[in-house]
This record gives sequence, C-alpha cells and structure tokens, in this order.
Amino acid sequence: MMRNEELNSYSNEDRATYLWAGIHLLLALSLPLILVMLAGCKQAKAKREDLGPEVASSTINGALSKAIESASLANLAKGQFVRYSHTRRIENEENAIDLGERHVEVIDRADTPTEAHFTNRIIEKERIDSGSYRYLYTEDALWIGKLGTSSIPDALRAPSPNALSAESLRAEAATLGKSGKITFHHLHEEDATADPPAAMKLRADCGGIPNCVLHVHYLQFDMVFWQDDTNYQKISFDFAFSLDTPYIPYGEYFEQYNGTLVTDCRSTFVPIQERTVYVRDCYNLEDFKK
Repeated sequence: MMRNEELNSYSNEDRATYLWAGIHLLLALSLPLILVMLAGCKQAKAKREDLGPEVASSTINGALSKAIESASLANLAKGQFVRYSHTRRIENEENAIDLGERHVEVIDRADTPTEAHFTNRIIEKERIDSGSYRYLYTEDALWIGKLGTSSIPDALRAPSPNALSAESLRAEAATLGKSGKITFHHLHEEDATADPPAAMKLRADCGGIPNCVLHVHYLQFDMVFWQDDTNYQKISFDFAFSLDTPYIPYGEYFEQYNGTLVTDCRSTFVPIQERTVYVRDCYNLEDFKK
C-alpha cells in the first residue's frame, strides 16, 4: 500500500520542483531566453499543416496508461538512480541550450514486517536568467506494502490531477493563460529498440542491459490551442517509455514516471512580434542504475 501522508510536510515551493511542466509545457514563457539567442537565428516560418482528425482525450489517456501499465516496483532497491538532461533547441541554432538536469536516486531502505520504506533524493540543476545554475535538493518518502502488487499501485495512477494525461496537459495550459478550445491530433504509437544512454555503454556488461539494447514504446501526438476557428498554436509531444529502466516514482501524488519515461520532448512555434521561432524542449534519460 502506498503512503502519501509523509509528503504533506513539504512546502509549496518544494512541491513545485517536482513538476515536469512549468517552463517545459508552454515554451512561450521562455521568451527572454529565446530573445537573447535570436541574434544568430534566421526568421522561422510557421508550418500550417493538415491537423488531421481530432483524437479523443480518452484515447490519449489510454495510450499514456498503456505505456506504463506493466511497470514494476518489485525490483526497487537502494542505489538505483535515473539522471535526465534538460535541453532547448531553437531553429537555425547549431547547439542546444543546456537548461539543467534532474537526478533521482534511492538512498535508503528501512523495513517493517509489512512494508518497505524507501527514501528518494531529488537533485534539480536549473538554469537561471544570468546563464548560471542553481541546485535544489529534496527528499521523498515512498512506502510499499510487502504483500502488495508488483505492478503500479492505484495511488500512482489517476485520479491524480498531476499525472501525465490529456486533463493534466489542459490544466497546465489553463494556468498559463490558454483558455480557449484544445484538441488533440496525430496520435502515433510504435514499439522499437534503441541504444541505451552513452554512460551505460561504458560500463561492464552495459550496466546490466541485455545485449545493450533498450525496448522502447514511442508515443507522439499534437495538442492544439484554438484562438478562433482558424488561428491556433500547436505543441507536438514526443514521448518514449521503456520498462528496461528502473521505475522510481516521486512527487506529491507520485505522478512522475521517472525511469520508464526515457524521453519527453515538446515542440512549438513561439510568436515573437511579427515572426515565429521553432523551439524544442527535451528531457532525456542520460544515465541510470538498475
């Protein structure tokens, strides 16, 4: 059984550091940084492609749930970790901007007759306006019943309002001033294999990854904000999930699928005065220990 009450002692500021979204969902919030970089950019042109038929929110939710439904907490252990990079690429810029990284590690386990009590440490490296970085350190408690299920408990799934879903993406948009109609399009799913992070390849036996290959489920779709019947802004989501990596959830509602979500990229055209610039933000799994 999952216990959430220990998390109630965290401040709102601490909880805010857990969320993927923030500057990550609507890149228009990052205009100061983009404007600094525009000196070397050519004018980008918005692409008005055929959006195709609308995809129901329930279909998006089903695809997201299916991607992680077999993730298991049975092998969670002290010493496991995942490390993500956070980058931004602006069209016509050769190099990506380093926005920081996230490191989540299981640092302790204490057992009772009925439960395993894990402690996770979260280190957030965040780029600030000056181009320097700040570090945020938090810890998270995760209690798992020894007689419980080895799959994801209900406490880690919906109805958490912060879990990755069509509703949570809409809610993030609303907090950032996007109040009009929102639709989803171009859902695509695919199973494939991929190389593990470069850091894994340098370890003996590829860090325990059989044949040094990750089995990955790719999931892509578009979310469109409608200003009226003809004007809109589109954000493209590119996710990749893998069950070959450690599943280390954390957060107020354990909404973060760390480890299983190996890629989280979000792209859009950002309007700046009379021009638009294509921007792509990505979290990528750079290293982990099973």
